[in-house]
Amino acid sequence: MKISIIVPVYNAEEYLSKCLESLVNQTYQNIEIILVDDGSTDASPQMCDEYAQKDDRIIVIHKENEGLSLTRNVGMAAITGDFFTFVDSDDWLSYNYVENLVVALEANDIDIVFTSYLKEYKLKSVGVTFFPEDEIIFKSSEGSNEVLRRLVGEIGDELQHPERIENLNTAWGKCYRTSKFKQLKFDDGNEIRSEDLWFNIQAFYLTERSMYINNQGYHYNKQNENSIVSTYTPHLADKFNKLNNMIEDFIGLHKLGEDYILALNSRRVLMLLTIAINEFSNQKISFWQRTKKMKTILNGQEYTKAFREFEYGKLSCVYRIFFKACEKKQAMIVGLIISMALFKRKRLG
Repeated sequence: MKISIIVPVYNAEEYLSKCLESLVNQTYQNIEIILVDDGSTDASPQMCDEYAQKDDRIIVIHKENEGLSLTRNVGMAAITGDFFTFVDSDDWLSYNYVENLVVALEANDIDIVFTSYLKEYKLKSVGVTFFPEDEIIFKSSEGSNEVLRRLVGEIGDELQHPERIENLNTAWGKCYRTSKFKQLKFDDGNEIRSEDLWFNIQAFYLTERSMYINNQGYHYNKQNENSIVSTYTPHLADKFNKLNNMIEDFIGLHKLGEDYILALNSRRVLMLLTIAINEFSNQKISFWQRTKKMKTILNGQEYTKAFREFEYGKLSCVYRIFFKACEKKQAMIVGLIISMALFKRKRLG
């Protein structure tokens, strides 16, 4: 069984060597490593070429800068493996990560295997798990399955942790059957937010059997301040709304049922946390200007509708206050809560 590993690379010289060393030293060696240089302006292109000269399992593709989504699509077009997975160029893998994936794939007839992972901060590692069991196999019924519903949004007890809603979205940390999913494409990330989520919603809808394993061998680098997820994103609320509308159409098209509608409704509300963090992280404008922008966002009809059906019962006190402030369009209170949280996060590193 051959595993293709796609690594989009953009100005990653500080972290690239650690990433590539973790790949070339995998205990499972029947792999191909597809490095797609997205028009980097630092030493990353040369580093990719140097690694390719030393290891014939590495394929390097240089292209003009187009962004993460289109870069991943280029990598997918070059796949020759039976399964494929993604690794971001500032992340790294434990040496036995791919071997553990292959063991699961060979023992079970599955289309996707997905894993827990570690968030790597400067002073600590934080594990991210999705289920209490170490291994679970999910079977689909007419395209519907628990993982797909979790991707759409959270319901019930899952609402206890709003900060976790995006943890499952990622394209990395998953290994996909090539024959089933190579035809899928990532949407342009300039148009929607969380193109990974949209890719996975389509993939898990097509999946007949998937498997979760608690293998924290993927190391998600939270130290890179130049990462896409660490920078202010203009028009983020608009991008989320476009994605949510696409998901709503998808639910209707495939008649996925009431649980999916409730889950999407929760997603609309919970993503206000990410939107607020983004808006109040914008240091180029004053706090009052940020507050005004947030007020405009909260006045959107999509949120007024979503809050009518939102369940507050499972939220902690702090989150209840935050989302109630959002519902009442109290942008000043929202800003103060987020500013205090950002200050605390900065102090803790």
